[in-house]
Amino acid sequence: MKNIIKKVSIVAVVLVLFLVNMGTSYGSELEKNNFILQDNMGLRYSEAYIVDVGLDSYGLDLEANLFIKAKQYDGSITGTLSLQKYSYGNWYTVKSWSFDENGKVSLYKEYQGSKNKAYRLKLNANVNGEHISKTSRIKKLR
Repeated sequence: MKNIIKKVSIVAVVLVLFLVNMGTSYGSELEKNNFILQDNMGLRYSEAYIVDVGLDSYGLDLEANLFIKAKQYDGSITGTLSLQKYSYGNWYTVKSWSFDENGKVSLYKEYQGSKNKAYRLKLNANVNGEHISKTSRIKKLR
């Protein structure tokens, strides 16, 4: 009987230690993910919470997306989002969209691309006087 109580006690202690360790590990993972999320949201900017530039493609159709949120509710956001095509070793602007808003900017634009060409978005903006420049990933159309 003493052996059974001893074994059950050992198993219970091991189980408690395992669960405590798992909780600590999970908490650290949450902190790490929160830091990554904050970094991706653009918290490195002093005047903007979020600066997100994205380019998607579906066949030859390109979709340009931009979202900027100022830290101040009525913060001034001005700039240009340019769609660029790679040709003969250089990037050339094929289309651009200007914006002048307060608080936030949300743009969604479509463009018909060319087969076997690479495209990207280039953002040049000012949020309450802070210059922000960001480039999207490259999309190669096939």
